[in-house]
Amino acid sequence: MKKRPYRIVTGWILVLGVMLFPLLGIAADKPVLILADVSGSMQETSQAQENITKAAVLKELLLRLSGELSAMPCQTGIYRVRYISGDANYYEPFMPIAAYSPEDMKARIAKSFTTDYPVFNRRTPLADMLRQLDERELGNMKGNATLLLISDGRETIREAEDALNEVRRIKDKYADKLSLHTVFIAGKEKEDKGGELLKNMAQTGGGQYFSGSDLLADPNRIDSLCALLCEGEVVVKKEMPPAAVAPEQPSEPVSEPVREERAVITDTDGDGVYDSDDECPGTPKGARVNIKGCWIIAGILFDYDKWNIKAVSYPALDEVVTVLKQNPDLKVEIQGHTDNIGSAAYNMKLSRKRAESVKSYLDKKGIYSTRLKSEGYGFAKPVVPNTTPENRALNRRVELKPIQ
Repeated sequence: MKKRPYRIVTGWILVLGVMLFPLLGIAADKPVLILADVSGSMQETSQAQENITKAAVLKELLLRLSGELSAMPCQTGIYRVRYISGDANYYEPFMPIAAYSPEDMKARIAKSFTTDYPVFNRRTPLADMLRQLDERELGNMKGNATLLLISDGRETIREAEDALNEVRRIKDKYADKLSLHTVFIAGKEKEDKGGELLKNMAQTGGGQYFSGSDLLADPNRIDSLCALLCEGEVVVKKEMPPAAVAPEQPSEPVSEPVREERAVITDTDGDGVYDSDDECPGTPKGARVNIKGCWIIAGILFDYDKWNIKAVSYPALDEVVTVLKQNPDLKVEIQGHTDNIGSAAYNMKLSRKRAESVKSYLDKKGIYSTRLKSEGYGFAKPVVPNTTPENRALNRRVELKPIQ
């Protein structure tokens, strides 16, 4: 009796399937998620090299890590961590968790991972990011999830202790099914506070702490980190001597300098920007501010050469109405701004029209016009340099300034 060809082919498919399925299972059960800090402070000069930003160091780390991780039996993803005023998301997927070839992953990072983004109102939401990540994704990850946070450790939305408490919460929730490792990217001045926070986060999250500059200086350290992320604790014991990490992990010595910092640094108006950096002190309670501490109408930006307010901006304006009603004695100057395209005279008129549009909206919502003063500043006060289309869009804005 002749053997039918389709039976032979089917048999080989089944054999190959049995052989390959465990390999696919390994990748599916090894999700590694890199959390890349792209907040405003990452645009500062790095400690590693003069005239190189921390964001550029971050990108170089991603390129080196991707070449190793994507060749290992685990799936890898990269999320960009940042807070932008008016955006409810504390992170954005850059590359979702999947199996990538080394060439594809490195090419995507090299081409599309931006390091010259605008710093306007980009803050570091470590605690809120971890909470949101848990609410949306951690529970759906298959297998033991490994997180790698690469950051300068500057939690600027909440207290550093809040970030540590969030790590403690998710670690208690997922136990051995989740681990958090951290990589510290230092600035030009030694930022012990950020480094200590990342050390404590790694210790609490059952992971290891690394120095970004040390990783870049020694390819063997990159290899060891990738093996740790993808292969787990066995490699940790083999490659990472306890003596090198243990002195950096005691909790009580770490907490002392943090308390001293809080005693010295103040934020009188409670807007989230320290007094030493606040260019607009006296912001009313509940008002949203930019990175300079100035009251802004979050999410309200104008199209090129336009002054009309879009419907999507109404909720943000209604927040301003609420703040003004809660502070009945408060008067404000509504300040209109533009990008630098066009003449100074034309942009001055355009900025005044933008301020008047906002004043008219507030007046219709019951805020007496005697409490509102509108003024245009043209392109004289950019919040970011007018060097890119994205930056120019951020400069087409309106700010609010409390006045007597």
